[in-house]
Amino acid sequence: MRPKNLLLLTLIFTGGLFLTERYDHELFFFLNCAPDVPMVKTFMLSLTQLADGAWVIMIAMILFPRRQGLVLALILAFLISGGIVQAFKAAWPQPRPTVLFRAMEELCVLGLRNTNSSFPSGHATAAMVLARFLAEGGSQLRVALMLALGSLMALSRVYVGVHFPADIWAGAWLGWMVTDATLRFFRHKKPVGDYFLRGALASGFGFLLATYFIFFHQEKIPEVKHIFIMAAAGVAVLLALRTLYYSLQWGMDLSIRRRLFRQAE
Repeated sequence: MRPKNLLLLTLIFTGGLFLTERYDHELFFFLNCAPDVPMVKTFMLSLTQLADGAWVIMIAMILFPRRQGLVLALILAFLISGGIVQAFKAAWPQPRPTVLFRAMEELCVLGLRNTNSSFPSGHATAAMVLARFLAEGGSQLRVALMLALGSLMALSRVYVGVHFPADIWAGAWLGWMVTDATLRFFRHKKPVGDYFLRGALASGFGFLLATYFIFFHQEKIPEVKHIFIMAAAGVAVLLALRTLYYSLQWGMDLSIRRRLFRQAE
């Protein structure tokens, strides 16, 4: 990233964080469950579930055949930014709205009632990791659309009542910047190893992650739980078939190469 762009983004981040911190509570109650419409609630709960780390990685695995060289960048960005988020939460614990305003009738909480440290938002970070990954190599319109999608996913955390605006501003900036850095690093790197073997391993990992979400994941949102279990089941079937396909192709390719090697001897 050019120094001028980095400086501009840093200034935007600092100014935005100052404003959101200054008017954090006012902005929170302005955005919390507003508008209070059942369809909007379901939509926002779905966005907040999509910002879960399991779904971010699953989406990356679905897109793996077209973006093999960049999926590793997304996973690395997810791990690095997630580590930074957890370090902040441990070093500087901040109360969530569910703790700070628990006695207020105005507080509207949807889905899981999280009570751990609030700053920064891990879901907002993951949302922007995914948005930056999906924006890579696209037109300005696509970048704008992905930025809007990531922002909506991040804002859903305020809507459902579990984060303050400052939390999602910091998390979103962190996710976008870390992913931008890892994508730039991996952009011109050639993938290592056999194409079909990489595909089989990535698809198999995605299948295991989808299975884990269905049966063991503890952060499924009750209101949209059944929708996402069915979606994860569909992802699991897709990735299981893709794992089988890549495995067969890799086996055939390996067999041909061995035969040619023996003939050359």
